[in-house]
Amino acid sequence: MRLSFFLLVASLLALATALQECDSFKTCDTCANGTNWMGVNCNWCTTANTCGHFFINTCPMSRRVGFAYNCPRWLPRGVVYNDKFAREKIYPLIAEAYDEDRNRRQQILNCHFKKVIVGNVYETPCDFFARTSCYAYTVVLPTEKAIVVSFRGSNGIEQLVQQGVNFFVTKSMKTFPPTGGLIYDYYYNAFYGLWNSGLKRDLTQYVRQYPDYEFWSVGHSLGGGLASLTAASVVSNRLRPWTKVKMVSFGQPRIGDMSFAAGYDRVVPFSFRIINRNDPVPSIPVLQPLGSPLPGPFHHRHLVWYPDGMPTGAKYYVNYMAEDRSGYSGQIQLNVADHMTYFGKNFANWPSTAKRCPTVRQ
Repeated sequence: MRLSFFLLVASLLALATALQECDSFKTCDTCANGTNWMGVNCNWCTTANTCGHFFINTCPMSRRVGFAYNCPRWLPRGVVYNDKFAREKIYPLIAEAYDEDRNRRQQILNCHFKKVIVGNVYETPCDFFARTSCYAYTVVLPTEKAIVVSFRGSNGIEQLVQQGVNFFVTKSMKTFPPTGGLIYDYYYNAFYGLWNSGLKRDLTQYVRQYPDYEFWSVGHSLGGGLASLTAASVVSNRLRPWTKVKMVSFGQPRIGDMSFAAGYDRVVPFSFRIINRNDPVPSIPVLQPLGSPLPGPFHHRHLVWYPDGMPTGAKYYVNYMAEDRSGYSGQIQLNVADHMTYFGKNFANWPSTAKRCPTVRQ
């Protein structure tokens, strides 16, 4: 009887100690990096701003932070999301990557910018068997003082399947030197195929020719991932300082692990991953459940989510976490149509806009 009572008291004391240890952490970073005396992770609650034990915690799972990298953080100084910039300038640049007609590209971009200088195109095999290709183009926008590279998204079912095999079957990854951390093989091979096919050479020439211009790296879906890797590489190779680099993507999947994401954030602070409503692609590969010993694939910052679609004036949220389970990361994303339509325009219809464009805009 006495032994049972002693064991009960000891258990309660141990439980109280465990709870107190997590309670002692007063910031998200220390909490999410912390454990109790039994080695169980502590979780930060974003609504209460308190730290609690993983198993004994009244904070909803969707409001918890289990890794310090994912703690809410203000946008860096000078980094501001602008809906008009994304809608009127970035969308045409991204959509145009789906149109491989160079003459029409000049005509269409003249609709949106003045004195456009269309550069080269780059197309290389993305996969080991050279059955699918990745595509990008460059353009210089004197009125914006910007050098731009835009990457096409996935082109056809086979390319989607190949990425899926890498994401869910082989799960093979390689170290990405510009940021550290690991990225998926498919993206590693696709990026370096384009980078070494003339893209690095041409960007080096552009930055010398236009030394005061910004560098914009943009893309949709697969192209969004390649845009992230390119932006990081431009900074890492000292082609442009991070203060002159902007990355904007639409519907970008998770392309690397948390170490990659953290390294990327340090290299490219001005970075926005835009998501339209229930676009399913940014939800793959699947985010690991909270409490998993390893974080698995993880998005870099900063997420901009339009939960109700993207008509003019639509509400949007700029997220202060890389992965927010109470926002987009916690939704059931099933609407494939949301992936092909951004800012109210379908990428498939983009080339037809040439009919409404003047030949030259001065």
